[in-house]
Amino acid sequence: MTTAVKDTTGNALQQKYVWTFTTGAPGIHLGSASRFGILAGSGINSTGFSEVRNADIGISPGLRSSILGFPQATVVNGEIYASDDFFPAGIPAMLTQAHNDLSTAYLSAQNATSPNVTLVSGDLGGRTLEQGIYNSSSATSIETGNLTLDAKGDPNAYWIFQLGSDFSTNGSAGGDVILTGGAKAANVFWLTEGTTTIGSNTSFKGTILSLSNIRMNANSTIEGRLLSSNGSVVLANTNTILKP
Repeated sequence: MTTAVKDTTGNALQQKYVWTFTTGAPGIHLGSASRFGILAGSGINSTGFSEVRNADIGISPGLRSSILGFPQATVVNGEIYASDDFFPAGIPAMLTQAHNDLSTAYLSAQNATSPNVTLVSGDLGGRTLEQGIYNSSSATSIETGNLTLDAKGDPNAYWIFQLGSDFSTNGSAGGDVILTGGAKAANVFWLTEGTTTIGSNTSFKGTILSLSNIRMNANSTIEGRLLSSNGSVVLANTNTILKP
């Protein structure tokens, strides 16, 4: 700001004023929920040798007895927390805050309208989408080809998918999520109101924020998070969850 700047009474700055600042990253801010690779409301169940890397697992308001299949499934560089854990102190409060932050993030994604909203429906397989907000009120899938997200060289490019019904993928048919042009999994958000099924052999990218159940079928992987505020998260076999 230069000395040409004046207040409402006409008094100018006595000297130039310079300062620096940064703005927050675009997209959806997860708050304390960002530490989790899996966060569920009612249950977490693994039926095989899956792995969660560099992230925690949490359940709230569900109890530790509703976390099944661990340690056959493993957590690498992370911990498992439940709302009835009283040692160390503060775990229930931490999980309550994470659950609240997840709810806030969900509402933020649900109400997002900028930079633009594009209506989509049905199978997104075989398409290439630039950054933006994509809204579907019906069942949505990635089945007959890969979905490519192209950042076109913008490291801050982000995608929000507002999906008002069930969502599924079919990696066996090429239904993967591909990032190109500098796109980052950390900037991709999937808002799902219905059941989410990541099909067998799918390579998936982005954070899933769901009101309902999330399931990963055999050999599927995700660079992202599985966050269900009300439902359960189920891992089938040989799944990998890597926090972006």
